[in-house]
Order: sequence, then structure tokens, then C-alpha cells
Amino acid sequence: MSVPKVSVIIPVYNSEKYLEKCLGSIAAQTFTDFEAIMVDDGSTDGSALVCKNFAENDHRFKYYYKENGGAASARNYGIKQAAGDYIAFIDSDDYIEPDCFKNLTALLDEQSFSIIQGGMKLIRNGKESLLLPGMNNAKLSGDEYKLAVLKRQIPIFLFQSTVSKLYKRELIENSGVCFNEKYSISEDCLFNTELLKSDIDSVCFNETSDYCYIQDNSTLSKSSVSGKKVQNAIEIGTTTAAIRNSLISDLCAQNDSDVIAGFSKAICIIYLSNAHLIETGGFSEKEKAEFYNSYFSVMDYPVLPALSEYEGTDRKIIEASFKKDYKAISRIYALREKKAIIRKLLHRG
Repeated sequence: MSVPKVSVIIPVYNSEKYLEKCLGSIAAQTFTDFEAIMVDDGSTDGSALVCKNFAENDHRFKYYYKENGGAASARNYGIKQAAGDYIAFIDSDDYIEPDCFKNLTALLDEQSFSIIQGGMKLIRNGKESLLLPGMNNAKLSGDEYKLAVLKRQIPIFLFQSTVSKLYKRELIENSGVCFNEKYSISEDCLFNTELLKSDIDSVCFNETSDYCYIQDNSTLSKSSVSGKKVQNAIEIGTTTAAIRNSLISDLCAQNDSDVIAGFSKAICIIYLSNAHLIETGGFSEKEKAEFYNSYFSVMDYPVLPALSEYEGTDRKIIEASFKKDYKAISRIYALREKKAIIRKLLHRG
């Protein structure tokens, strides 16, 4: 039996509502040299029946069941089953256009690439917007790609996401990088950032947007912020920051102003994201202090090169974070909340 060009890994967990459309869009691809690896992560709804139906009617679809372990665990399981030259990931509540794989593999007859990055359609409550790589169908060497990431020339959502990409299977296997099963959030961001440490040969950008990422009121998480979620976010933020900082040295880019500005912007975003999780999670003052100190102690990176992009309370939060003054951050949030309440009362009046 010949080796497929692409192995498509679909983690499945209680997604019966969307699964038929997702798998149907894969079956309808104009590019046919693929295998679809459906990893049922312990679903308790009708997802298994949908998957088994596709497996029975199309030899390219393969169904696997495992005990529930989360999306990272399901992706790792799928990677172990994959036989294709390239690996793609599709979330079970999304779908792809008919020419998705055809467009992503279009240049593979001419040259082999470590990663092929496509665009994406964001569909939020029925409204569609395009998210493109912004690299004008460029072909970059591994080092050029890493510099482009550091300079934030690639939209952060596209870089962090594992969908709308093809990964050379050898790249993943040789790097030893896998999805960290400890985390249930941002594990894809950590996966892609850790891959930057590996021997990436070349990267191709395809400006077509054939991946349809669905985001609506029913799929947006409304769960409360847990201490575990905050700690996971802090750990991922500090790890990715350290990797980026190390890359700057490895690429001898310490004097590249665009690289330093991009790195500083990443640090600012981490500060703002962590502060939001901590201050809106209903934690005690002691708990908040412990969270802040857990990353203040290791985050000692410059923010000045990107500070001019921020104003108002965001700028104040970044400045307070850089000074490791968590009490100032709490005061800023308290004042922001008080102003919001006043505005709401005035509006009612």
C-alpha cells in the first residue's frame, strides 16, 4: 500500500453537531492522496457513529478510540498513527474548502518544505473575515522564517495555530516536539514555538484561505477562570518568551531593531493577558500576589521598544508589570471597574 502524501488528524470529542460537515469537507477534497485519522477522545455523544460511518464507506478514513485525555493527547495519538509525508490538523467543529489540500500541496512537486502555511477564514456568528499569512506566497529558509516570527510579520493567530498548515512528518519526528498534555489551553502555541528550536529547512506561504475556523456564541468558552488555567497560561507565556529570547541569540539578531520590537510586543501581550486572567478570576490578594510573583521572577525582558503602541490603562499595566508592581496593576483594574460601573449607572439614568 502506497504512503499517502498527507495525513489529516482530527481530534474528536463530543462534536456530533459539527462532525458530519467537518468530515464531509475532507472527503470532498479535490486532492485525494490523503488519509484521515479520526481520534475519538472518549466522546459520550454520537460522534463515534459518525466517524465509523465515514470509516466504513471511505477507505481513507481511519477511526481510533482512546480514553479521554484532551486535545493535546488526541493529536499526539494521531501523530503516532500517521503514515503520510505531511501532517495536517483539523478541529472537528471546523471545515475546509474543496481545494484546501490541493492548494497547500501545489508546490510540493517542485520542492519539499518543512512547513506550508495557508490562510484562514474566520467565521464568527455567520460573519466571514480573511486572515492571510501576509508573506505574498513567499518561500523562506528556516532562519528567515524564524526571523519573520520574531518580527511578528506573520499574524500571531496563524503562527500559533496548528490548523491551515502542513507539517513535514520528519520535522515533527526528528525534533521530538509533541503537544504538552499538561495543558488544555494554548498547547498549539507552545507546540509551534518549540518547533522553532528545531532544524526547519524551508517554509512556504500560500495566500489561499481554505480553512474555515468557526467561532460563535455556542463555541466560545464562558467558563470561569480557574487557578490551574492561570498557572498554565503563566507557564506557557514564560516558556515561549524564553524560547524567543534564545532564538534572538542563536540567530545573532540582538541588534535587529525589528526583531527586538517584535519580541517586546510579545512580552507586552503576555503581561496584559496574564494581568487580565489574574484580575478577573476572583482570586484573593494572596493568590494574586503568588501568580504575579511566579512570572515576575523570570520575566526580565525589555518592553520599551513596543511601549509606544499602547496607551491608557494598557500602557500603565505594562509599565507596572515591567516594574514588578502587582499592587499597581490591581489598583488600575479596580479603578477601571469603578469607572465602568459609573458609566453603566449614568447610561441607565
